[in-house]
Amino acid sequence: IPKVTGNSQDRITVAAEKADEKKALEGAAQETVAYFTKYKENLKADIKIVAVNSSASYSTLVNKYKLSESQAATVSSGRGFYTNNTIFINTQMAAGSIVQKATVAHELTHHYQKQLAKTEYSLLWLQEGMADVTAGNVLEDTGQSAPQLISVARLNLPTQLTLSQLRSDADWLQAAGQY
Repeated sequence: IPKVTGNSQDRITVAAEKADEKKALEGAAQETVAYFTKYKENLKADIKIVAVNSSASYSTLVNKYKLSESQAATVSSGRGFYTNNTIFINTQMAAGSIVQKATVAHELTHHYQKQLAKTEYSLLWLQEGMADVTAGNVLEDTGQSAPQLISVARLNLPTQLTLSQLRSDADWLQAAGQY
C-alpha cells in the first residue's frame, strides 16, 4: 500500500479509547485515502473518525444527528455512519479488521462524494452502491478480499422485479437489502 503523503492524511483525525482501535481505524483510513489518491482525488476538508464502543451509544448518536428515515435505514446495520465531516464507527458491531476496514472505506467514500458533488444529492441507492463498491475495492487492493463469482440462480432474485418497479430510494434500498 502506498504511503499517503501530503495533506490528505493530515486532514484525518481519529478518536478512540483503545490504542489498537485507533491504530486500526487510522490504517483503514490511510488505505482508503490511498485508493482515492490513485484516481488523483485528495481530501479537501478535514474529517474526524470517532470510535463508538457500544450499540447504545451508537443509537444515541443516530438520534442526536436526527438522521432522516432513509438515512437511518442505511445505518440500520449499526456499524457506522457519516455526518457533518465526522464518521462514527460502532466498534462493537464493526468488530474485526475486515469489517472495520470496509466500514471506514464505505463511510469515508461518503465524505469524498460530498466534496465531489458540492451540492446535495438525492440518489441514495447510487451513493450507497458506490460506497459499497469502494469498500470492496479497498479490501481487494489490500489483499483482504477477492471478488467471487456468484451464479444468478443463487442471487434469489424475484422473476418479476423490473427497473420500473424501483421508483424511489426506499424501493432501491429495500431491493438491495432483500436481494
